[in-house]
Amino acid sequence: MKKCFYIMNFNMTYKGYVKLVLITSVSIYATLFILAKIIIDPYNEFNLLKLPINKIKYSISTKVTPYLLSNKLLQDKYNLVFGTSRSSLIDSALLNTNTLNLSSGVYGNPTDIYHFLSNLSKQKLDNINTIYYLVDYHVFNTKQSYYENFSYPNTLFLRIISSLKTFHVNDIESAYLTVKYNLKNYKNYKISEYGNIIHDKLYLPTKKKNFVNFVYTEPLTFSTKSFHDLKRLNEFCMKHQIPIIYFNLPIYSKYLKTFDMNEIERQMVNILESVKEVYELRYTPSISNNIYKFSTVNHVNYDGAKEAMNYFKVENIVNKSNIKTFYKAKWRELHND
Repeated sequence: MKKCFYIMNFNMTYKGYVKLVLITSVSIYATLFILAKIIIDPYNEFNLLKLPINKIKYSISTKVTPYLLSNKLLQDKYNLVFGTSRSSLIDSALLNTNTLNLSSGVYGNPTDIYHFLSNLSKQKLDNINTIYYLVDYHVFNTKQSYYENFSYPNTLFLRIISSLKTFHVNDIESAYLTVKYNLKNYKNYKISEYGNIIHDKLYLPTKKKNFVNFVYTEPLTFSTKSFHDLKRLNEFCMKHQIPIIYFNLPIYSKYLKTFDMNEIERQMVNILESVKEVYELRYTPSISNNIYKFSTVNHVNYDGAKEAMNYFKVENIVNKSNIKTFYKAKWRELHND
């Protein structure tokens, strides 16, 4: 006996009902995909339609953006910047040469950076001038990488197929924000074609007295794999003759005082087992003691980042031979100010 469903006075068999649901679901999925990824194209992945609703980009995809940026290496030489949101403002003007900022795309753990670079072609690797890598304090706890054994499709058809397979609700949200901000002509924040974040106005912190308390001091967690992959990354760059500069950026002094200094030193000891030296700028008095050089307690604004470029000097290098005296002097100066 056939099972029947009565929907809006229509007699439908069970198989017919399942077929209708499947067709409807596929149609909705395809419609959302075409609208969000092909027409609005929030990551500039396909670049097929130039419309008033998608002319400025406000979203980044870890699956797409880094490889689109790396394609620029096929035409010219660039510096690359890796790190976190704290290094996302660094641009060509700050480094005085063509620069691609991948801080927001390839989040700054050494595992992801190593595997991302390993997947680049020889032509792209040959066009890397220098890598600047912000060894941020919360990126050494990664266990696996999205970019391991990953190959980004190099034709439009294959990119569409790949994008269709990985289509996610986050892509719909990114498309929505792209349309919303373009219609509002939102200018306070956008992503440049070179990957760096641009703020239209000087991004200043709140003036509330409890400014320092807005960010929780994150515990420093480490994984053996992260430090192992940092060593692999360093050796990879040496093999391909790519100079790599490791650095930290200033942190607001009152917030920096809440850190466990022993943990910072212990983390740096592990880092220096893999790399020769690091430009340690976390406490840079002229920046760290000036609240107007920050957007939040642990993010320099553009003015702060610009000034920090002046401190890539020998006296701010920490290495194995000076680590104890270096930090002892820095922490003494920090707590005396």
